[in-house]
Amino acid sequence: MAEIHTTYNKDRFEKLRGMFNEDPRFGNAALYVQEHFNLRRVCENCEKRSTSKYLAAASLIVEGDSWVLPFSVTRTGAIVLDLETSIPDQSNFLREPIVSGLETLGILCNASGRLEYVVPICSSSSEYYRDRRKGRLRRRRREYESLKQQFTCRVITDASPDDVLKWDTEVQYDFEWYWQLKGDAKGDRTTEIEYFRWLATHGRLVISRISDHDDETLAIAYFVPGDYDLSVVIGKRRVRASHGEYGFGNALLFMIIDHIYENGLLTPLNLGTVLHQHKEIWRPVPVVTAQLEFANLAAQLAIVERFGAD
Repeated sequence: MAEIHTTYNKDRFEKLRGMFNEDPRFGNAALYVQEHFNLRRVCENCEKRSTSKYLAAASLIVEGDSWVLPFSVTRTGAIVLDLETSIPDQSNFLREPIVSGLETLGILCNASGRLEYVVPICSSSSEYYRDRRKGRLRRRRREYESLKQQFTCRVITDASPDDVLKWDTEVQYDFEWYWQLKGDAKGDRTTEIEYFRWLATHGRLVISRISDHDDETLAIAYFVPGDYDLSVVIGKRRVRASHGEYGFGNALLFMIIDHIYENGLLTPLNLGTVLHQHKEIWRPVPVVTAQLEFANLAAQLAIVERFGAD
């Protein structure tokens, strides 16, 4: 019988450690424990959780005989796995014993529960751009070629953890400032960066980086190679002063697509679950993936009313 808890103990942590099977793409137990406390942190000023605006219940822990599953419930009733936006492949949490255990709590695994947007890859770069020669993509390609004349554009597959920390720090404050102006603060990014550093340690991180003549980072994007695709996790760029006029966001994607073709990877590019307007030029196609969901409203309310944030 599965049970829900709000904290880790020694046994739950050991079960969590057993969820990763030596695959660094899944992250590690320490990241999930850190995210648990990030999501449940109470503000010293307002004495409310910082996640209360969008989470009805933050970082709960379902425990089974040999497994645990950390998850949260949004105010719309959606179930999200902790670190779902940072770690593209969390299939280690959707194995059969876990799925069966969740059913006792009124939580089901819908095999086609959510959409992800994937950029199909052609047999060659020339074919890819020939099929998309009209419209905005062609204009953006010209802008990208011009940008490469002014800045250093590189795709890095052997970054060190220290490289990741240094480069990210060079854009992070500007990135936060931009989202604060839009009224959509991105919150604590420490766990996410630790995940990227973890991937770099194990040689499983791909980075698109744009830098100036002083080797200062102007834009950066993180990608995780999966079994069947290359997933975009997040892109960050400088937008203050003169940097806001450049199409850094599109350039980071042009760089990774060129990298795919130049290295004969022929790997579809997974843009994630949200199709931002500037990504429509890549003509992504929707694909269905598994998603946890409540069997009914009663199951949702039972969890939210018992474990929901104040």
